[in-house]
Amino acid sequence: LTVTYGQLKQKASLDYTAVGVDANTPLRVVRCRDCGLVFVNPRVKPESECLIYNECKQALYKNNLEAPKQTIADLKRKIDYIQPLMCLLQHAPRDVERWPLKFFDFGAGWGHSLGMLRELGLDVYGVDIDVERIKLCQGKGLDVLSPADFETNYPDFKADLVMWQSNIEHL
Repeated sequence: LTVTYGQLKQKASLDYTAVGVDANTPLRVVRCRDCGLVFVNPRVKPESECLIYNECKQALYKNNLEAPKQTIADLKRKIDYIQPLMCLLQHAPRDVERWPLKFFDFGAGWGHSLGMLRELGLDVYGVDIDVERIKLCQGKGLDVLSPADFETNYPDFKADLVMWQSNIEHL
């Protein structure tokens, strides 16, 4: 199947011209005959991942990086992480000898989950693909790295709990 980017329903604010995609760019949806994997061409180049990742979140991005004060929206965004964390903690090992538990956040973002669980006494780790978010998390004292750096620094890492939330749309 081939469609142009302009034929897709999209937010008016999205602009992918910086990565070479405009309304006339053909997107080929391809299914591998061997394994059945479905993917889209053109594929996002690694140097453009952050642009696509942050596509329609520029105001949020700027607010998290630069705002000295929190807004009610910032507080609500952090509180939204409580319910998924409560669900995850229901599956936590109960063995006291395993504490503190190791928590891994795949797609750590701003570090909200990591920060909350660190305050509760867990050992927290995370990965993200956005350099600015990684710096922000590290500035909060959180152990967040790029996937490649994490694999290098923690080759045998094992976690008791893994969070993978709000990132499937980026894959």
